[in-house]
Amino acid sequence: MTPDAATTLEMMPWLEGLPPFVIRAVEITIAGGSAMTAIWLVGFIMCGLGVNIWVGMLMDGLRPRSDAQVKGWLREPSSARGPVPELMVGAVQARTSESVALTFGEFRARELEPFDRQLRLMKICVGLAPLLGLFGTVTGMLATFAALASGSGGEQTMGAIAKGILHKNAAARYKSRLMRRAAKLTAPAAS
Repeated sequence: MTPDAATTLEMMPWLEGLPPFVIRAVEITIAGGSAMTAIWLVGFIMCGLGVNIWVGMLMDGLRPRSDAQVKGWLREPSSARGPVPELMVGAVQARTSESVALTFGEFRARELEPFDRQLRLMKICVGLAPLLGLFGTVTGMLATFAALASGSGGEQTMGAIAKGILHKNAAARYKSRLMRRAAKLTAPAAS
């Protein structure tokens, strides 16, 4: 156990028995101050929105379908159950381009608008997170320069700066891994 972890456990005994990564996350959050707490909050909101969108899409039947299923709906339109099959059958059976546009417009208004609202909120959070990170960086720099100007804790301040840089690099690597994984998950499936 690191000295920081021992200090954290002394301050918050309820953390005892939790995995080390949880204790480390609490330490980083405490060291990051209010900006880090805000970043955590935005992260939890984004995670909750993402899970809600994903579950909502699965519950509404908005998931990938096989070619055999699609061909089956087109051969036997009465077997089409759910929003996507009904959309496909309605679009194929439409006689004019206006009725196809109407079918897709109704689908968008009925099925996709709730997801669009949640995605707009998620976009706000995505834009807010880097600004909160910048806010934390600036407040940390101000605290560092204030300590240096007062002539106290020069070595401790430099140690804190180095520690902050290490945390920042670890966070950047983690974000990069998450972005690569998200790109793989959202890439169109090969037929």
